[in-house]
Amino acid sequence: MLPDRKERLAASTLLSLAILIFLSPAFIPGGYYSPADLLWRLGLFTGSGVPHNPLLSDVVLQMHPWARLSAEIFSSGSFPLWNIFSGGGLPLFANMQSAVLYPANYCFYILPFPVALLVCCFVKLFAIGFFSYLYFREIQARPWIALAGALAFQFAGFNVVWLMWPHTNVVFLLPCGLFLTERYFRTGQPKYLLWFSVALAVALFGGHPETFFHIVFLLGLYLLRGLWLTHSSLRTTVSHSFKLMLSLSLGAGMSAILLLPFFRYLGLSSAWASRSAHPNEAHLSVWLFLLNFIPDYFGNQVWTEKFFLTTANYNESASGFVGITFLLLAFCASAGYYRDGLVRWFGIVALFSIAMVYKAPFLFDLITRMPGFDVSLNQRMLLLFGFSAVALGVIGLEKLQSEPLSRRKTVLSLSLLAGVLVILLLGSRTLTSTLVPASEREKWQIGFTGIFVLNLCISCFLIFRLPEKLRPTFLVLLVFFETGLHGLFYNSVTSEDNFYPSHEIVSYLTERFPEDYLRTFSYANMLPPNLGTWYGFNLISEYDAMGLESYQKLKKRIGPFSTGWEIFREQLNLNTLSFLGAKYLVLPEESGIHLIQKVPGKFKVRVRGKGAILLEQEALPRAYLLEAPDAIQLQEALARLMNDPKAVELAPVTSYRQEIDGRENVDFTASAPGFLVLNENYYPGMQALLDGRPVDVLDAHGLRALPVPAGIHRVVMLPEDSRFFLGKTISLAALLIWLLLFAVSWKKPQFWH
Repeated sequence: MLPDRKERLAASTLLSLAILIFLSPAFIPGGYYSPADLLWRLGLFTGSGVPHNPLLSDVVLQMHPWARLSAEIFSSGSFPLWNIFSGGGLPLFANMQSAVLYPANYCFYILPFPVALLVCCFVKLFAIGFFSYLYFREIQARPWIALAGALAFQFAGFNVVWLMWPHTNVVFLLPCGLFLTERYFRTGQPKYLLWFSVALAVALFGGHPETFFHIVFLLGLYLLRGLWLTHSSLRTTVSHSFKLMLSLSLGAGMSAILLLPFFRYLGLSSAWASRSAHPNEAHLSVWLFLLNFIPDYFGNQVWTEKFFLTTANYNESASGFVGITFLLLAFCASAGYYRDGLVRWFGIVALFSIAMVYKAPFLFDLITRMPGFDVSLNQRMLLLFGFSAVALGVIGLEKLQSEPLSRRKTVLSLSLLAGVLVILLLGSRTLTSTLVPASEREKWQIGFTGIFVLNLCISCFLIFRLPEKLRPTFLVLLVFFETGLHGLFYNSVTSEDNFYPSHEIVSYLTERFPEDYLRTFSYANMLPPNLGTWYGFNLISEYDAMGLESYQKLKKRIGPFSTGWEIFREQLNLNTLSFLGAKYLVLPEESGIHLIQKVPGKFKVRVRGKGAILLEQEALPRAYLLEAPDAIQLQEALARLMNDPKAVELAPVTSYRQEIDGRENVDFTASAPGFLVLNENYYPGMQALLDGRPVDVLDAHGLRALPVPAGIHRVVMLPEDSRFFLGKTISLAALLIWLLLFAVSWKKPQFWH
């Protein structure tokens, strides 16, 4: 049933209060809800500080810099399509994980950054909890049971460990989609399908296609279930199917502004090339299923730097935890109320998720050959397992109020739970790291096993023995203790002094980047990728969600490097660095001195101290002229330049300027016909104007080149992807259709029947 306004307000207030308690560690003066303190153990910033949670580095190197850059580009009056600070220039909006249009991220564009960090997390958690509450009420759960279930899923392991990532931008779609689907089939009102299309578009803007795919897969099955249950005639089924397809089409249409650029970038990305080239083996060891019951059994990066696992990290392996109470209730529902249709349905979803996460024979190999599953990290389907466990628990708890389990079924439920746990405890002994002393491991694991048993006993007492009048309050509090308070300190709070700290080398690079736009190369992990995006200078390396395959090929000429953070540790090809425009080199002081001695006269020392050194060398400019009669000789000339930047005579341009949104303005005089080369990544669909007239942009070994005649000219390079404009047009048209249909459904509901 749909709760009335008073009930919705009460539920919203309680869910909000729980979130404020969860976020309370950040309410200290000058506190930032950010793991930026981990910079103190990286490269230039190495100091005595110990990061609160070293697993959260992606947030510091990707999410925060992208949010800040998007805000700066918006404030300049442009749309954040391009990132001039990462690598050779990369798509920003189209990488999807930047989540530029996700509504919760709008707070970064209008609020101070520390406030925006908190507000964004609050909005995400509230949407997850509130829509969970609505769904559980819709399947006839009592208000206090729906609230307990909403709290369990609001602070589920997945939502806690991935809170600062775009993964959790999408999670609201799971309970929201289920609620709107259930509501539509229960009432027959098409307005709920129209809101479903909005939810789809917002979730796509959330920026994590993998999580979106897993959720939409589950929602698709739920829609098919609804069609089956409401089938009364062929006409009814066709009518429902048409409305569902229209809703899905509108959702895709309204998000076309993002989808079209994303699919173009995906096809050019190194991530797609890598994942599609090999069979998908992403999974977890079956013994790690134990962490859905005792999430800290193998340690926790927050409480100890020694994580006892050798095969997985905490974020991946403990994200299915939803509290012991709801796991117990899920077992009770499965054993005692398996005749209920929803119990069977969520039970099948839970088992399917377990099979995919922990690599069940045959089924895993079969499903991972299917589109979507073949390139996804399917261990993250622990999200679906977690929600299914909560849903089973809600149904089980609701039925227990009116149909108490028999003694035999109660014993069966507890026996199943105990049996599973014992098997997992015995099998998990093979996973612990030998780097941690056995005595320390055993004390830790015995302690947390004891906490689990105590929690289980308390849950059994509250569910089966506590007087009915007291049960709602104490169960809701217990669920919050198990989930919300358990995850309270997982995410980091950084003081203002430690939030993206300063350094002499960083300050030097930031001050000079607008002057010459040349790039910086970092040896080892002296400057992790994407930090330049935050501080305001370009780094050769990048840490993008996808990355351009063409740019990866160029960087491989520098020397071998590890992927991800792109850490170069081998002998460097200085000619390739010069070709790519790397004027500045950041190295450990000892390595820098060795390089100066090895190649005397090549470098100037700009900053030295605190174990680091900044060297300056000659590098190709961001724009130059090459005299070449055709594109073939242009490619040959650039190939020679890669091997020796002085092998080909270059003509300088008169002036070069690059805006923060990626727009390039070049003035030059060409003495003869040739090509203007822009030392920025080539990307199809971009536009260039030569003296105000469109001109083709060529792919020149992954860089941009424009044919130019002799004479005095001005070139304006526009970063706008042509698919962005097409997507914008489609999205606007879909939005107008949505508004028209909503107005019709409001005034003439019979129109749909």
